[in-house]
Amino acid sequence: MKLNAKIALFGALCLSLSACVSNTSTERSSGDIPNKMGAAERAQVHTERAAEYFRMGKLGVSLEAVQQALAALPEHSPAHNMRGLIYMELQENIKAKDSFEAALKYAPTDSEVLNNFGWFVCQRGDVTKSIDYFRQALKNPLYSTPERALLNGGICARKLGDLAAAESNLLAALERNPQLAQAQLQMADLEFNKGKMSAAADRMSRYLNLDSSPAVDSLLLAVKIARGQGDRNQEASYVQQMRKRFPESELTRTVLQNR
Repeated sequence: MKLNAKIALFGALCLSLSACVSNTSTERSSGDIPNKMGAAERAQVHTERAAEYFRMGKLGVSLEAVQQALAALPEHSPAHNMRGLIYMELQENIKAKDSFEAALKYAPTDSEVLNNFGWFVCQRGDVTKSIDYFRQALKNPLYSTPERALLNGGICARKLGDLAAAESNLLAALERNPQLAQAQLQMADLEFNKGKMSAAADRMSRYLNLDSSPAVDSLLLAVKIARGQGDRNQEASYVQQMRKRFPESELTRTVLQNR
């Protein structure tokens, strides 16, 4: 079963926003930025604004803020990285690739950029190459969120059919951060496909405790696990959630037809 991996990029993995920006509010206009700031400071503030707008889904405004950051300091790697994320979301792959490569040009060992570019490459089909980027990201002992690269590496290793590497990476990610919802979900799927229903149910329970709005394919996996355990009550509960939250989904209709 293929799980929706988009969340692994923009949700569970947070795409380096925590590394490139502060956690303070960045909702301010470029006119609020003091002229006395140095180029590096202005670039950083604009990049923080871009990240905040990106988080809110305001991609056009986010891109404008990134361009202002690069106008202040063309070699500002976090701004190039942020631009790569924006273009990736806009499905402008050539521009995204160019942006990530520019970010690496100015910061070749930046683990967050390596992780983001690795995920981009993985999603665009060059899965083998993506694994190398994740490995490079994990070489940095100062990388503050290695569980992100481990999760991405696990998902992409699975795409290659290397289930042992996928499980190893996912377990390592969860060892560092048990609250990583997507890693719990991916492990539930792996356990289910190995026929280990009890372990899969445990992972699914942990995942659902972490994600209050699971996607329809995640609920479908929950249905299959409950069915594999012979737990009709739990299965009915998950089916009801699918019916309530995703009434128009083809997956929901298929589940209802096969009950």
